[in-house]
Amino acid sequence: MAIHQEAPPDARPRLSTAGTVARLTLIGIALAGVAGTFAYLGGWLTPNALTPARFTNGFEEVNGVHPGFRRNHAKGVGVSGFFESNGNGVRLSKAAVFQPGRVPVLGRFSLGGGQPDAPDTASARPTPFDEMDTNHDGVVTREEYVAYQKKRFDEFDSNRDGKIDAKEIASSPPLMERNLKTAERMIKEWDKNGDGVVSAEEFQAAAADRFARLCE
Repeated sequence: MAIHQEAPPDARPRLSTAGTVARLTLIGIALAGVAGTFAYLGGWLTPNALTPARFTNGFEEVNGVHPGFRRNHAKGVGVSGFFESNGNGVRLSKAAVFQPGRVPVLGRFSLGGGQPDAPDTASARPTPFDEMDTNHDGVVTREEYVAYQKKRFDEFDSNRDGKIDAKEIASSPPLMERNLKTAERMIKEWDKNGDGVVSAEEFQAAAADRFARLCE
């Protein structure tokens, strides 16, 4: 049997000042790393970053608050039925729905935007493709594309000098129309008494409501 005798505490070699500083530095780095990780995950280091909550809250900034409805595509109708597959889709996908036969389907058709009281007759805004395809043959030719871009330039070039700057773009009819619609929705949200204008008290009340929702 081997017997090991430990040296008395006062006989152990003591850390040098440099060794003590090195160990304390490593401990500090480890603690800073842990704290930095928690701060990053908590969003404290990026307070202005786009988060899922801020993204969805942006719809309420535009469309107003409508409890019980989606923040986008608020108005819609649910549908149910069947998808009849002829089996030709199996060449493109292994999904079971493309196998020959009938598959039950649940779906929803909705209007764009977050207004649950939008009229059912609201017409969809033409897409850029529709605007470029002037002869409506389903194909955009080079000539149609160039003509569309010229039309856009002319809309921006308000003084017709053949050049555009930032002020002309900001004051162009397309952007002014978009900004006007956004402003009208904001007024509708904030104007609690429905007189068409927003008082300072109404504005502050709306701001308080938004803050309360962010804190939920």
